[in-house]
Amino acid sequence: MAGSEQKMAKRLIWGGEGAGRAPLQCILLNAIVCPRAPCRRAPGHSHSFWQIEAMVGGKPGLRIGAQGEEFTPQRGELIVIPPGVQHWLEHPAHGSYTATFKFILHGFTGEATTRILPRTDRTRALLGAVTRLLPERAIPGPLDTSLLEHLVAACMQIYAGMAKRGIDPARDPLAERVKRHVADQRGKPVTIRQIAADLGYSTSHLSVQFHRSEGITLKAYLDWQRANAAARLLRYADLRINEIAYHMGFSDPFTFSRFCRRMLGMGPKMFRAQLR
Repeated sequence: MAGSEQKMAKRLIWGGEGAGRAPLQCILLNAIVCPRAPCRRAPGHSHSFWQIEAMVGGKPGLRIGAQGEEFTPQRGELIVIPPGVQHWLEHPAHGSYTATFKFILHGFTGEATTRILPRTDRTRALLGAVTRLLPERAIPGPLDTSLLEHLVAACMQIYAGMAKRGIDPARDPLAERVKRHVADQRGKPVTIRQIAADLGYSTSHLSVQFHRSEGITLKAYLDWQRANAAARLLRYADLRINEIAYHMGFSDPFTFSRFCRRMLGMGPKMFRAQLR
């Protein structure tokens, strides 16, 4: 392999993203899903707990002002408001459904600022679970509350990671949005066309902007990220090589083996043997 590829492979073998992050704990105070009256506005206020507002369905239009900025989350996005932050809310017209979570959070360290969590597999899972666990205007029971606490904590884990890296989705570079989208796939196959459709861009614009920002083609980045996932599974997962191949979406173990030889410089069996 070329020198740069050898360095990349070494990083894949010994490094993993997001390792060592302590889990957060959530105590849910209130959770509700409901349609809002036309232009219902909550005047400026603050409180001692965390709050998440999310657009669950219907027409968009939720507006939130906090820390000198105005936020307009779209359907499937969540906005996190930390304790002590003065904010106001203007809910959309009747027929739009929003979800509100108020909770206490333990274990968070970092800058607490109002942020939008963009649509990802995790946030979609949270909102999908909300509509099942929390019917309109219902109060969750003890078991549902416990499940919701875990789901909210998972979303706050995303928030904590964004705060640590200084990501602001409202002004987030396109390349960073692509990287998060690819990371959500966890090694599963994803095409440039699929990413472009999900993010609302043409394939040519997405590829050009990513290459200009990162100095690497998007196709090469997708291959290296998939190799990164393969390296972690081969090192840590208690799975047979053919199980890893199918888990990652390869059609058969032979295709997976060829991929490893191309990206890691050796077959998966030898790669795992050297690690162990």
